[in-house]
Amino acid sequence: MVKVLARLDEEDKRSRLYLHSSTAAEVKRTLERVFIENQLDALRAEFPAILENDRTDDMARLFELLRRVNGFSCLRDTFELYVQAVGVAALQAVAKQAVNDPKLYVETILHVLNKYRDMVNGSLQGDPGFLEALQKGCRKFINENAVCAEALTPTKSPELLARYTDAILRKSARTPPENELERLLDDIMEIFTYVEDKDVFQTFYGKALAKRLIHGTSASEDLEGTMIGKLKGACGFEFTSKLQRMFGDVSVSKDKAEIFRKGDGKAVSFDFTPLVLATGAWPLQSPTTDFLAPADLHACAALFSTFYEREFAGRRLKWLHQLSKGELRGAGYASSKVGYVFQASLYQMGVLLLFNEHKQLSLADIQASTRLADAVLVNTIKVRCGFNAVILCNRCS
Repeated sequence: MVKVLARLDEEDKRSRLYLHSSTAAEVKRTLERVFIENQLDALRAEFPAILENDRTDDMARLFELLRRVNGFSCLRDTFELYVQAVGVAALQAVAKQAVNDPKLYVETILHVLNKYRDMVNGSLQGDPGFLEALQKGCRKFINENAVCAEALTPTKSPELLARYTDAILRKSARTPPENELERLLDDIMEIFTYVEDKDVFQTFYGKALAKRLIHGTSASEDLEGTMIGKLKGACGFEFTSKLQRMFGDVSVSKDKAEIFRKGDGKAVSFDFTPLVLATGAWPLQSPTTDFLAPADLHACAALFSTFYEREFAGRRLKWLHQLSKGELRGAGYASSKVGYVFQASLYQMGVLLLFNEHKQLSLADIQASTRLADAVLVNTIKVRCGFNAVILCNRCS
């Protein structure tokens, strides 16, 4: 191919120097017929080997030769099938781990996608036909692969992509810089365009977003808005309407909480941050147990309910205690002059605060005071007991 391209270039220069333009054009057509059209079968047969061995320079030369005679048609189909096969093999190799590891799953897809997109944009000069073949190949292996088979569900791809997105947008000690997060969101959206079951992604993404907003664990509110904007651009307003409503509820709740603190809530002696969430927008479930909140919290909640129902006539609040949390400061520890701060769910707080009045309580006593269902109470006690073991170790040290 190197010699053929060189000879074609030499003859083209000679023709332009010494021949009439009409003759030069005929010479060019004759050379292309002899050097390229008559060798099409051999050139096309070499294409799979070029792909398999990543011979990018030979790929560029082959593209330049076939471009002259428009000989791409069957090669685009070959490219599509090859990309699909490479993607299937890559996910097959990590299927058992990736089924529970969204990061590994997404990075495996991106490795294949980036490699062959760079090939299309480089050696294949951004040819629209090869770009379309790449997209078809990616769509097939992203939606039908060994990870989906391992999970026994065809919708595992959108679920894992949503879980990966949650990990990226959730605050953690390993959260990358914001500019890196934006690049990762672009990668997510590129894979998202190939996902067929976008409603499944929306379901998992909406649940994860609700948790981030309720618990304040978003790495960046700006990036949350950016991601919703990208989804809106890809799927339209209806796809993201509930997600945008969730953001609106959080913003309005902050304003109402401030008004409450300056008015009806002046007598409340602790920080109280209520979130009022619209039933139709948030993917939340009702509590599975009754719960009697500690007296101070119960009185504060009653004050806020009165305030809110006065502000919005006809609306009624339903408290989701299972999603509430807070902090308790424990005093009287010899190892700490200022005491310890415990982060706990509201159910856990209800149990711990009972020990302000009692040194010892039976499970039946705790249940009578909190009204928690058996299973919920047992799980709450188990978590607290594990935490107390850490405290005892600190005391010993």
